[in-house]
Order: sequence, then C-alpha cells, then structure tokens
Amino acid sequence: MGTQLLFRSPSRPRQGTQQPIVLVVDDDDNIRDLLCMVLADEHPGYCVLGASCGPEALALVREFGRPCFLLLDYELGSRMNGIDLYDVLHVDLVTERIPAIMLSGRLPTAALQERCIPSMSKPFELDALLADIAGQLAGLAGAVPACAC
Repeated sequence: MGTQLLFRSPSRPRQGTQQPIVLVVDDDDNIRDLLCMVLADEHPGYCVLGASCGPEALALVREFGRPCFLLLDYELGSRMNGIDLYDVLHVDLVTERIPAIMLSGRLPTAALQERCIPSMSKPFELDALLADIAGQLAGLAGAVPACAC
C-alpha cells in the first residue's frame, strides 16, 4: 500500500511551502481518504497529507516538514501503532509538542492519558470529530508561522 497524498490544490505541495500541514495517518484507505478530503474542504488554509502507516508518515514529515496537527489511528496494521508514531515524533525537538487526536475502535486509555492525547472511538460522529479538530486548529492560530514547513 503506497502513501496516499491528498491536497486541496491539484498540484503537489513543494518542500518549503509556508502552508501549515495537517497529517492524517490511518491504514483504512476509505477513512483516511474521507478525512483528508473533508479536512481539506473545512480548512483550506492547511495542506492535508495522508499516510497509511507510521513509516510513511515519518517519510512525509522528512519531505514536507513539521505538521501542525496529527490525526492518528491507533491500530495501523504495521509494527508501528499510533502511539509509537506519536512517541517517535515527540522525541525529536523539531516535531515535539504537535497536537494530536487519536482514533480507534480499541483505545489504549492509560497510554493516551499519560501523553495527554485526546481521543475518539471508532465509529465516530464526523461532526464531533470536525469540531474537535477545529478547536485544536483554532488554538494553533497564533502559532501557525512556527509550524509551517
């Protein structure tokens, strides 16, 4: 399964773009594609990238820069789950403190509480998820230049 990149504009973003990045990581192609499309429509000022697993997400971060927000599935169908990806990103000084929301049908509550990661169970209400994401992104409004790639 290859990396799925979905963007609001028809052209692929270039490295060094100043548009802040939202990174969606979910191994379910349908959920990931839907979330990327909806987020791109709801938040046109953001570049929405999608990946199907942790290693693909890390490759996108290396290529396009630090995301401002992470929407992570817990169960990614690979050796790296959503918590593992979150931990890898938060060890690096460049990518630490990225706000995130974790999605899953089976949430590891203790690990999420330890890391202060908000979560939502699958199946989720799309409107509720979008409201949570909008709240997170609104909190970043003053920090957008710091998180642009």
